[in-house]
Amino acid sequence: MNYLLAVISEAIVHVFNILILIRMTELKRDNWTIRAIIYAGIVLFSGIFGFTAYNKIMTDTVASFVCVTIPSAILFFTLSKYKDLRFFVTFCFLNTVTEIISFFFGMISVVVDSTTIVFLCEAMLCFTMALLYFAGRNYFRQYRKLLKNVKDGWGVMAISAFLIYAFLILDASYPKPLLERPEHFFVHALLSVTVLSFYAVIVILLLQKRNFAELSDRFNEEKQWHKIAHVDALTGMKNRMAYMEMLERLEHISRSKDQLYAIMIDINNFKKINDTYGHYAGDTALKKAAEFLNEVFAGNDFMIFRVGGDEFAIISLNAELDLIEEAFLKLRQYDFGYDLNCSFSIGYSMVDPAGNNAFENAFIRADKMMYADKIKIKQKL
Repeated sequence: MNYLLAVISEAIVHVFNILILIRMTELKRDNWTIRAIIYAGIVLFSGIFGFTAYNKIMTDTVASFVCVTIPSAILFFTLSKYKDLRFFVTFCFLNTVTEIISFFFGMISVVVDSTTIVFLCEAMLCFTMALLYFAGRNYFRQYRKLLKNVKDGWGVMAISAFLIYAFLILDASYPKPLLERPEHFFVHALLSVTVLSFYAVIVILLLQKRNFAELSDRFNEEKQWHKIAHVDALTGMKNRMAYMEMLERLEHISRSKDQLYAIMIDINNFKKINDTYGHYAGDTALKKAAEFLNEVFAGNDFMIFRVGGDEFAIISLNAELDLIEEAFLKLRQYDFGYDLNCSFSIGYSMVDPAGNNAFENAFIRADKMMYADKIKIKQKL
């Protein structure tokens, strides 16, 4: 009687094992047809196992491996979304845990010579597996997220999980079934607890890795949004928002030992390009002008921003005035490629770090100088 109950308890474990595997595995397609195939497999595998084990055609452990483990592995591998080492880690991990649970309840059914207590153990086994199935729903969802987000590092875990599972199966079946070797129960129980603690550590590490992967994805997403918000789409330069943030940052930094300049640059007669040749030509002219500015004001001493339609602001942090004026000469010689008297208007001002709103005031002075330069250029034409 107790042997029959031991077989039934193991069959119950296998049923719940496959049900839990459904929740832990990301199926390639999840519909009622797939579910029906899986449920039919549960009934078929468990029935074959019960018949084989009860009639002692094979030992319990071997029957479990041959009649349930191998067929369910093939079935779920076929239906799984991830046909790689992630699947094998999940499968071996779950089968190891349920094998340990089955061992503990099977051990009680053999050791205790009371049918009533054995029935109570069967009820506790059903309750334990049902609790694991229903209460662990949120954890299974997190595990599926982990499978999705963590795509590397599964190789060593797959090998370890398989070796652990294979060793437990071997220890439970050789040289004869463990249920026939009660003197080895304590050692196997100690081994089982060690395996469970090892898996607990692995799960914690995987969750930490998943959290790190999620943080990394979030950082990359925020970085992308920051780039969209702070980079001009047409020229690839930093835009007005980036310029305002940089001004605010520099206002709070003491740079009394540095020689700082604020530079404003505008394109004269740029509107004529749009009006005469169209906006595509205007965009092309802007991009080429931006490339030229990046070339002229190259290096870490300059920060260039597109602050308006055809208006640019440059912050010079350490460059000497001679170098800046040399760059201005190159700007004066730039050919926009249109016979519309297009040219650069330039204004600059040295930053006085001792004053309030030093950079902002310097740019105001540079802006006034730029518009004065624009007027002079118009008067020459």
